[in-house]
Amino acid sequence: MQVYSKNFAYTLLRIFWVNPIIKLSLRRLTIRGKENLPKDGAIIIGSNHTSALLDPLVILRTMNRATVFMTRADIFRRPFLQKVFTFLKMLPIFRIRDGYAAVKQNEEIIAKCGDVLQHGYPLALFPEATHRPKHSLLPLSKGIFHIALDANKRFGHERPVYIVPMGLEYGRYFRYRSGAVATYGEPINVTEFVRQHEGEVTPAKLLAMLREELATRMSKLIAYVPDTEDYDAQWELTKLCTAQCNPLSPAERLTLNQAVIKRLVAKKETETPEATEALYADALAFQKERRAH
Repeated sequence: MQVYSKNFAYTLLRIFWVNPIIKLSLRRLTIRGKENLPKDGAIIIGSNHTSALLDPLVILRTMNRATVFMTRADIFRRPFLQKVFTFLKMLPIFRIRDGYAAVKQNEEIIAKCGDVLQHGYPLALFPEATHRPKHSLLPLSKGIFHIALDANKRFGHERPVYIVPMGLEYGRYFRYRSGAVATYGEPINVTEFVRQHEGEVTPAKLLAMLREELATRMSKLIAYVPDTEDYDAQWELTKLCTAQCNPLSPAERLTLNQAVIKRLVAKKETETPEATEALYADALAFQKERRAH
């Protein structure tokens, strides 16, 4: 059985397992930007990753169709589990931490991803390559771009290949039945991107440009706080600024958080370092006191 094989049992499991779990886990799920999902080509979804188990289920719920996911290769070690994960439409991806010899196997995996896309299935990846409960982004790994460029080389002349940025934003990471917002952003037409820069840049430069473009688009879909030493203070101040604005829908709170973060970043750039340090110190002191209670 191939990962892209049609399977009635999988369809039943997706309908009668995924949807109830989402309803149990989330008080409210707001889906935005589905009109950004292309209808004329191969779709690769690149999403931020904050919850190991819930993120894929949210994507499945928003797509409402069979979707193939890339996941870490170490869970495929046993033959029985390989069959289970193939049935669940999952493909392994090797990371540097698995060893350089293992990473070489990704060439075969990338080819399988091309088969998935050519058979009309969306492919979903978490290009941060790990999950963490944080309103920020890690540097994106290269895997998603290698897959997109390889697919474009194989059949881009027949139909375009797209990378669709996605943002998953939860109201509270550790609170049961919190709200969530899943947003699809403006897709990157990889086929057109390659055509525009053909002969002008090296393959490595092209990949770097795609990487920067996807990271920029993903950051606009979440309450993005720059991943610096000021992260904790800025996020604490953001929560303080929006705490009294209730009731808010998850989408409204996301928009408000984004506006506050933007003001905080601008404020740091215009104020003296001493004033900023004093404000952030107060925020961290409050955070410590809050957690103690």
